[in-house]
Amino acid sequence: MMSAAESSPTYFATRVPNDCHGSVKSFIQHYQAVQAIGVPIAVASDMNGFATHFAPRMGSVNETCTTKWEEMCVASQQGSATECSDLWTEANAQRESQTTPTGTAYDVKGLASIDLWDAALKDMETLGADLSTIKGSAERFLQMWERADNVNRTPLSTAPPPPDLIKSFLFCSLWH
Repeated sequence: MMSAAESSPTYFATRVPNDCHGSVKSFIQHYQAVQAIGVPIAVASDMNGFATHFAPRMGSVNETCTTKWEEMCVASQQGSATECSDLWTEANAQRESQTTPTGTAYDVKGLASIDLWDAALKDMETLGADLSTIKGSAERFLQMWERADNVNRTPLSTAPPPPDLIKSFLFCSLWH
């Protein structure tokens, strides 16, 4: 899973509204859908490269909640003039409706650098996301390596994954 600045379909089982495309609210939709099917999730700090991360929820007009508009009207140039105008209006309404700032640079920069990750977690928690999977990820990572280094380890189950898990992986793969 990546903290990309892209829109996500709404995951209806979350309490967090999907009302700011490309922000942490889009990421939460994806995160909680994957979390619900029991897939382990870990935080990685490799932010080098060309990937974008969460856009801000409270930044400038041109970069806040505009991902859906950018995907349809700028990058792919598939949207009609009316559709693009409607998406731009929706993006501005979403930007203006954002509340609960963290009081940090994250509010206007989004996840622009790894030092803003704590503010992103605070924002996710304030919005109502269940962070138990993320908060336990470092311990699970260590357990995995301890198991790999244990010469007396027992084999893991060779049972095939449940069909729902396979469908979920397929869904998440097609999502991006």
